[in-house]
Amino acid sequence: MTIPVATVIGGGPWEAELVTTARTTGLARVVARCVDPDDVTRAARRAKVVIVGSETPWLTAGVVRTWRSQGLAVVGVHPPTDRPGRRLLTDGGCDLVVADHRPALDILRGLAGLVPPPDVPLGILVSVCGPRGAPGRSEIALAIAWLLGDRAPTLLAECDLAGQSIGLRLALPPPTAAFSLEAVGPIEVLHLAPGGGPLGASVLDRTLALARGRYRHVVNDLGPRRPSGTDPVVLVTTAEPVVLVRTAALLDRWDGPPPLLVANRVHHPADIRTVRRATGLDPIGVVPDGARPTPGSPPPPPILHGLADLVDALRSDDVSGPPGSCPGSGGPSAWPEAARRPRRHPRAPADG
Repeated sequence: MTIPVATVIGGGPWEAELVTTARTTGLARVVARCVDPDDVTRAARRAKVVIVGSETPWLTAGVVRTWRSQGLAVVGVHPPTDRPGRRLLTDGGCDLVVADHRPALDILRGLAGLVPPPDVPLGILVSVCGPRGAPGRSEIALAIAWLLGDRAPTLLAECDLAGQSIGLRLALPPPTAAFSLEAVGPIEVLHLAPGGGPLGASVLDRTLALARGRYRHVVNDLGPRRPSGTDPVVLVTTAEPVVLVRTAALLDRWDGPPPLLVANRVHHPADIRTVRRATGLDPIGVVPDGARPTPGSPPPPPILHGLADLVDALRSDDVSGPPGSCPGSGGPSAWPEAARRPRRHPRAPADG
């Protein structure tokens, strides 16, 4: 799909270069080159993206918000040293903010993550999160994606802006742009440049929404961020006291359907009882300690085996439903029994 865009002519040299690159590559179709807000309003009937520079004299954060309320995605371009201009674009809620020294080709390639695809059945988004303290979120996300990828097209998306590790874990070359898409074993992996480049959480969320139109499963390595919505969430913890305290605090603030709990690095069956007491949930995945992965290798068999029940639940019709549906949308019965157990007081006995 060629994306229709409108550019704003504001005096920056980037605009002419971008228009020329769009016409020669076919990555976008420039439907209007605007000089004032009325031009953009008229172009909104044909364009899906407006690209504007911080040097535009009449641009304000309110103007950007108005464009977004009209259904336009907004890309803001600024000189690298123009901090007030960058702040204006960010405050207005631009979907993508980039410095004007970046190649026009990079900017145009980034547009694909901003425009929703035509109506297609949506795949299932599975978010993997956990408390601070390195409970093993990324390795669990990789293993879940690996198992799902054996059955259907699956994307593993690295969305932990503060601690990217998927690329290092899989020995992938560093991205030359904000992110890179690589085929690894049965899955594809979207991994980020250090710091996420010009990407922000809102752009990643939109990219994941678009990915659901292409993949049956999208596994989101969310890091310590709390997810929102009703898609299935895998919460990773260990039996270490500090991690468990943080996990319990995370659950106390939990919104939406309960998560699918994974107990990672389990030394002894007593660890499972400890996790139950602290969280009030039965782990649907139990991963033994000692399965140490090496960079560039697939997930170790003990980790894959420990997540088999969880992945079966994600695959099953009563949990995932048809494309476009998600666990929780049909009420509590859409969730596995282990995830529906009511919270107990942390001091209550877990076993009779």
